[in-house]
Amino acid sequence: IDAHDPMLHVLSELGVLLLLFLIGLETDIKRLLSVGGASLAVAAAGVTLPFAAGYGVSIWLNYPTTVAVGPWGSELQLRLSMNCWCLNSLATRK
Repeated sequence: IDAHDPMLHVLSELGVLLLLFLIGLETDIKRLLSVGGASLAVAAAGVTLPFAAGYGVSIWLNYPTTVAVGPWGSELQLRLSMNCWCLNSLATRK
């Protein structure tokens, strides 16, 4: 399999779109709104705390501030927080 094959890229993008569509179909809006405040707090903490921790570790390792809060640092910290959230969701799923 060639990783640079355009057809493979298109198929992977379609797979992601289909997955997101199916997730949207299973979302219960009433249930989501009933836990809105708590979910907002968890979402804010899930983004803020890993970002702050990543910034702190970057400064502790003597990286410049531009690296600690730059696009690469922000992306890595957000990806880590989303991975933790996804794994937690899968672990608690009935």
